[in-house]
Amino acid sequence: MGKAEEEARRETVARVLAGEPPAKVAADLGRTDRWVRKWVARYDPGNESWAQERSRAPKNQARRTPQDTERIVLEIRARLMADPWAQVGATAIAWEMEKLGVDPPETWTIDRILKRAGVPKRRARRRYVPKGTPYPPAPLLVRPNAIHEIDLVGPRHLHGAISFYALNAVDLGRRRAAIEILTSKEEWEVADGLTRLWRRLGVPKHAKFDNGQTIQGRGCQLAVPVWTCLALGVGPLHPVRRAMAQPGHRALQRRLRQALLPHRDIPGPRAPQEESTRFRALP
Repeated sequence: MGKAEEEARRETVARVLAGEPPAKVAADLGRTDRWVRKWVARYDPGNESWAQERSRAPKNQARRTPQDTERIVLEIRARLMADPWAQVGATAIAWEMEKLGVDPPETWTIDRILKRAGVPKRRARRRYVPKGTPYPPAPLLVRPNAIHEIDLVGPRHLHGAISFYALNAVDLGRRRAAIEILTSKEEWEVADGLTRLWRRLGVPKHAKFDNGQTIQGRGCQLAVPVWTCLALGVGPLHPVRRAMAQPGHRALQRRLRQALLPHRDIPGPRAPQEESTRFRALP
């Protein structure tokens, strides 16, 4: 087959060079005009092998990803899959490789590595099913600075393992929000962050905290942010949830009631001497 095909190509070129029309040569040999023109154009009198079939392999071979890189990608994917809250896509894998000091390939290359390896996809999380805990109805109208909802989020981390906390406040009346970045969640720093927030938003009538130690305090002591609220005439609130029936929350309610009675001697927060007048009033 190969030898006969090569002879047909040489005969075709010879007849065309002798003056025969390409269409007639193609009809005689049962070929197309395009096939005839192709071999006439490829004819090279200085090359005896011009009629032989050329390799159809691509001139530029695709570069294969190194095996070490593929191994690292798959190991990181397996580690991320073990964490139910971690992202497991190509972007997350590339970020983890950068943290390890490894130059990551392109995201589409990571996707191809995962596809070749046949790694399983993460199952979708189950849809949240409410527990049926009733919440108190919100007031129809909230005046500005009547209630501030306050939450402390963190720790979060920046590049270089630098941790920080975000103290967030929302005025329910104006829907205005503010945020203060803290380096820790120590009580004095949280109280200082509250005063900075209220310099911008205004001092509210009530401040609604979460259930953390910001409102709980330690032992028989109220937390410093709560004493800051009381000193500024702000009424501290807490979420009304089923968890409030726990003994720790009942003790917190008793301490708050006691702190609001002026004739009761409730021990205040212990702080360094230079910090004793720090939160008496806002300028």
